[in-house]
Amino acid sequence: FTDKLGATSCDRCALGTYRTMNDTICVTCPVGMTTEFRAATQLIDCACAEESFLIEGGTIMGPCAPCPPGMVCPFGSRFDNFAKFAEDPKLPI
Repeated sequence: FTDKLGATSCDRCALGTYRTMNDTICVTCPVGMTTEFRAATQLIDCACAEESFLIEGGTIMGPCAPCPPGMVCPFGSRFDNFAKFAEDPKLPI
């Protein structure tokens, strides 16, 4: 994005923000969510931060909850993956 008229380059949105083609500024991800990379371009790029997971029944807007004790929750973990993990522990959460 750029807020400078006549600019020939753009600034990337920071981690935890995104900017669609319709936005004039970077938009912050929902509470507890972040992006895995800079320059995200859509809300779907936001996901639960590392050490948290999207709760059962959660939506693209969250909410995220802390990772349960003894579990590892990488970026983007979701409750619906816990059941799959229980069936096959080699699958990522």
